[in-house]
Order: sequence, then C-alpha cells, then structure tokens
Amino acid sequence: METLANYKEIVKNALADIAAKIPSDENVEVETIFDDTRGHYLLFTVGWYHNTREYAALLHIDIKLNGKVYIQHDGTDLEFALRLTEKGILASHIVIAYRTPLQRKFLPQFATA
Repeated sequence: METLANYKEIVKNALADIAAKIPSDENVEVETIFDDTRGHYLLFTVGWYHNTREYAALLHIDIKLNGKVYIQHDGTDLEFALRLTEKGILASHIVIAYRTPLQRKFLPQFATA
C-alpha cells in the first residue's frame, strides 16, 4: 500500500507541476482532477477559445490496485512516462495504455499490462 500512496503523490505532483506551467486565462482554465479513492488523475482544459468550445484531456492516468500506473492518454509532448520514472516510479510499473498491446511489446522498459 505504501507504493500505491507514493505513486499517487508522484502523479499528483507531476500533473500539478505541468498545470502550473500552462497559462489559464478568463476563457480557458487548466484543471487537475484527482480521485485518490479510485486512482484516477486528469489534467484537463475547459472553456471557450474564439467561440470554439475547449474541452480536452491533456493527460489521463489511472493507478490500479496492482501497483501499475496506466497512462491512458498523453496529449502533451512531455513524454510523461519518462517524467514519472525520473520521479521514482519504476518503468516496469508503467503501462503505456494508449498504445495497443502489440505496440507495448516494443517498449520493453515499460509494462505491457
């Protein structure tokens, strides 16, 4: 359980760091959404930009009870999985879930599931 709690803190801190670097304004907000109970973590934008609705997940991370960190979506160019490994999450505990199971086999440093 200590690993799960540690991974949750690492993910929340990493998302908060990124959110702090993305400017919010009166039209578009950057939101972090943390659900520690269910292990869901999101970095989201919401608002209006030139009469167009802005509603997008930039990052979606799930932490499963088995201790694996699933990157469900990475809409950034930050290589979030590498950032997590630098912060202390084992690469073998990270699943690049937005890639097919076959594609994951070509990323041997990361978990396939």
